[in-house]
Amino acid sequence: PRGAVGKGAGKGKGSGTTAAAGRGGGDAAQDARRAERMFRLNLRSAEAGDPVAQLEVGKAYLHGAGAAADPEQARRWLEQAALQGVHAAKAHLEQISSP
Repeated sequence: PRGAVGKGAGKGKGSGTTAAAGRGGGDAAQDARRAERMFRLNLRSAEAGDPVAQLEVGKAYLHGAGAAADPEQARRWLEQAALQGVHAAKAHLEQISSP
């Protein structure tokens, strides 16, 4: 589903937000479950070719949010999003490529 990423996410925008972002307080286990659920939704959309979901999956792998941190997978998904014109993905790739 394309609606897996948060409001304001899109080509040329900064990074999108997931439903877990920006909520104050809350239980850490609940936040982790929410992040995992958002990751699964975004992964499904990313696999279907949604470039913003690809960005979100790349960021999740980069930061270990909703999935185990995996720099190779992060790079893979960020590159896919960047190839489709998502500027934020290009910025993340530049950050992880810098020493």
